[in-house]
Amino acid sequence: MARLFKGEDQKKAKRLASVLYSNSFLGVTEAEAADLLGWDRRTVNNYLRHLQDEGKATKRGRAWFYP
Repeated sequence: MARLFKGEDQKKAKRLASVLYSNSFLGVTEAEAADLLGWDRRTVNNYLRHLQDEGKATKRGRAWFYP
């Protein structure tokens, strides 16, 4: 990941987690999350993998969900 100011990566992870939580019924794809947040799709992918490692995101098919 790119270098960020201290704490900025945690803020971004929380923003992404809130998108997952808000769309927990249908889930969101990486592209949808990128559009909602205005981020690059690769950035979303990196944060989703990080949230998945922490148990804060799960993937079913192409969609990501808040557990």
